[in-house]
Amino acid sequence: MDILSAINTTMNTLKKLKEVNEALKSVEIKQLVADLSDQLADAKLAAADLKGEIADLKEENAALKVNNAKEELPQIKDGCYFFRKDRNRLFCPTCYDRDGKKFLVADVLFTKKCNNCNGIFNAKH
Repeated sequence: MDILSAINTTMNTLKKLKEVNEALKSVEIKQLVADLSDQLADAKLAAADLKGEIADLKEENAALKVNNAKEELPQIKDGCYFFRKDRNRLFCPTCYDRDGKKFLVADVLFTKKCNNCNGIFNAKH
């Protein structure tokens, strides 16, 4: 049962409570029923807003997934990753594979070193 169905069910119960209250003629119960009715109406509006936001976020998420799928796959050079759009910069394959983030590697003697994970990669000279 989704939130809107639950609110509608509660509103139906509230209508029955109003009918019972008419028979009892209690002012205090009438006030409580009125307050509850207002609160349920507010909850229904909030739920509808949330449903719209969820739909928007799902659409945005789908678009982001499509864009990520189009992202260029890394190629290997000197034991590191490189991407055509990043020109000749080399990135740590460990960090990219693990976290999906690009961290540049630095030249250290005859190797390449990642300053993020401290990974060492053999460079071919």
